[in-house]
Amino acid sequence: MTHAPALSLVIVLAMASGECTGEIDDDGNAAGSSGDGATGGSTAIGGKAGGGNGATSGATSGGSGKTGAGGSGAASGSGGRAGSTGSGGQGGSSGRGGSAGKAGSGGSAGTGGSPGCTPNYACRPTPPPATGNAHADCVARINQFRDCVCMPHLERWTEAESCANQQVAYDRARNAPHAGWTGNICSPKGNGQNECLGGAINGCQQSMYDEGPPPQTPCEGACFQEHGHFINMTNRNFRRVACGFDGSWSVQNYQ
Repeated sequence: MTHAPALSLVIVLAMASGECTGEIDDDGNAAGSSGDGATGGSTAIGGKAGGGNGATSGATSGGSGKTGAGGSGAASGSGGRAGSTGSGGQGGSSGRGGSAGKAGSGGSAGTGGSPGCTPNYACRPTPPPATGNAHADCVARINQFRDCVCMPHLERWTEAESCANQQVAYDRARNAPHAGWTGNICSPKGNGQNECLGGAINGCQQSMYDEGPPPQTPCEGACFQEHGHFINMTNRNFRRVACGFDGSWSVQNYQ
């Protein structure tokens, strides 16, 4: 899938206040204007949901529009990978042109989730200390927000960082968010991408999280425009993330 009040998202997301504005393109993907470089912005695009352990939502709109076999539904799987409990998940929604995911019974508990954890959608964690490695710091920041919603941590996807760097440089040069991702200029690129169009990466990630969970399933069109970044960031099907940087722009590719 492709997707801050001082920042703009594709979704146009304004960073300063966390408000979100934008529009949806003809393919059903979130689309909007880029940030002005001073305040920044962010955009999101999503792809297919993988199979297995209790997904937050099946496939979201845009991207490849496919659902993986056994992509399970909302945070209820029995045990759930993040440690949530229940009798089974609701079937994942279909992507554009894809088929609906199957309801699943959940999976084993994972790192970063526990049966007693309560999601905090107003979470505002202090960014972790900088290590001098922007790629590692980006992953650590994302995992802070996954902790907030009792999700397993994502691994740093080092082998995909070169492609992520190429994509964001391509996008920034053209002032066209997700152009590299949708144009398949390199691989591996993952199944979903969030993009910050300037500004501080830590603030951009907070703005994305502040969109909160979608009020409906499937979350498409205007719904995805408002919640697409959160959906990518907290997708239970994703296992790893590669961050890429070019100047003040950055992308996060999820798989």
